[in-house]
Amino acid sequence: MTHSFRIGRKRVAYRNRWVRTAQWRLERAAGRALFATSGDPTESDPSVAGMRTDGAANTNLVSHGGRMLALEEGHGPIEIDAATLETIGAWDFAGALPRNMTAHPKIDPATGEMWSFAIQSNWTVTRMLRMAQFPPNRDEIRGWFEDHEREWRESEAYRFAVELAGKFVGLVDVDEIDGDWGDLGYWLEPAAWGAGYATEAAQAVVRFAFDDVGLVGLRSGHAGDNPASGRVLRKLGFQQIDMVRATSRSRAETIQQSRYVLHRPPGGLRELLHRAGTPA
Repeated sequence: MTHSFRIGRKRVAYRNRWVRTAQWRLERAAGRALFATSGDPTESDPSVAGMRTDGAANTNLVSHGGRMLALEEGHGPIEIDAATLETIGAWDFAGALPRNMTAHPKIDPATGEMWSFAIQSNWTVTRMLRMAQFPPNRDEIRGWFEDHEREWRESEAYRFAVELAGKFVGLVDVDEIDGDWGDLGYWLEPAAWGAGYATEAAQAVVRFAFDDVGLVGLRSGHAGDNPASGRVLRKLGFQQIDMVRATSRSRAETIQQSRYVLHRPPGGLRELLHRAGTPA
């Protein structure tokens, strides 16, 4: 529910309205809650199983570009009339927003640009991430993002967004840093697969880890049924050391995990890329 106070001469006017999303209308008609609030679709009412809606828009209000937007983490913005609080409808920034966005974007004070990210739950991607949770837990993900600045400051982890045509499509990071070694990880959304972006982005982060952070080695790995990730690692010069059985949190089962290492060569990253046949 949204609320407004208008302060005039000797009087204050108050108004409130529900944000009338499609989800709200369905639950209003049913007279009961239908959609899970946990983010787990299996907890929704069977009558709406598999149904995609525009969410609840019940977390935050942001004014941007002359529009008042009601936001939540799992769906895109809902525009409301700032004067009457009546619901106008979904707003995707004239087609520029293909997915959900965070309920807490930031506005650049110099340019007025809005900066945002999205929490997605794509099983095709998540099943290949051994330590990810599916469906994602919003509090856990929020805490993970909020801890990035401290991790960077204390040299525990370095995480980089991968952008394509101005859109966030994945992530590459070095974490689990212990002394002179760290773990390289990466993922891209399926639309960005097969074009060499993972190799390009990971190469930049490997260079950063060796030349800027000063690490002497990196560890990495991939699920046994993800050979594409292995090809990326070999292009970067990683060597497979073994294959072990490991617990996959996302799949809730034991999988075969291929493990790799990469030692910083005496000649630096240029020598490493030359060995791997990759342009510097």
